[in-house]
Amino acid sequence: MAKPSHLKDIIPLLLALLIIILLVICWKYWNNNDVEGNKVEGFENYINNHTRIDKNVKKCDYIVYCFWTGNNEMSENRKKCLNSIYQNIGVPVKLITPNNLNNYILPSEPLHPGYQYLSEVHKSDYLRTYFMHHYGGGYTDIKMTTNNWNSYFDELNNSDKYLCNGYQEIKGGTSTNLDYKYLIGNGSYIFKPNTDLTKEWYKNMIDTMDKKYLQLKENPSSHPRDHTNFDLGNNKKSKYPLKWAELLCDNFHPVIFKYNKLVLKTLPKINTNNYR
Repeated sequence: MAKPSHLKDIIPLLLALLIIILLVICWKYWNNNDVEGNKVEGFENYINNHTRIDKNVKKCDYIVYCFWTGNNEMSENRKKCLNSIYQNIGVPVKLITPNNLNNYILPSEPLHPGYQYLSEVHKSDYLRTYFMHHYGGGYTDIKMTTNNWNSYFDELNNSDKYLCNGYQEIKGGTSTNLDYKYLIGNGSYIFKPNTDLTKEWYKNMIDTMDKKYLQLKENPSSHPRDHTNFDLGNNKKSKYPLKWAELLCDNFHPVIFKYNKLVLKTLPKINTNNYR
């Protein structure tokens, strides 16, 4: 019969087991907290309850939308960026401007009456939400583009597990306090249309417009990049009621976080250099 192990032989095994248990506890704690260290209530259930795609979800068209919402002419840099999109992205590109916007607005879903009071940046935020929900396809900021997007459309359309494809958000790149690892950036992406994800995203935005409508009417945008307390010069601060990220990021990222497991993250990160 084998002799019982001496205590000194068991101690290293107990220490190793204790270390493993502590590592597991730390890992679970880290994954159940947002980037600021605040507890995300019911995190695992919140994520895991949104992991199945509706069998009726449609594939997205191979098309990319860009928006120029002002009546001003693009700078030469912007024109070069737009030309790079036309030349390299590999699918049809539609530039939506005030001149052709009405051709795309659905009779059943007109623009919110507060749209006319938005800044040019917030109009773009509004329209990318509108188009990704109602039309699907791709969106990109008018910035330098060198990648062909066909393979990224293929990845999304050939899968029954994903609702959209984007690029991984970077740390500090979001206005929310949600963990950036579960998010995609706002500068470019591809969406299947009319999904539970886009419905929630669009509804969130419309809810924001409803809440701020009267304030927008009283204090419409006075600058293309207007936002609350924007410096208008001469020691004057804007009374425009929408914060910089209030219309897009604050509505978009909580939904992406919620449906994270149905989100692809293979699209190349957008180039933010020298575009103005």
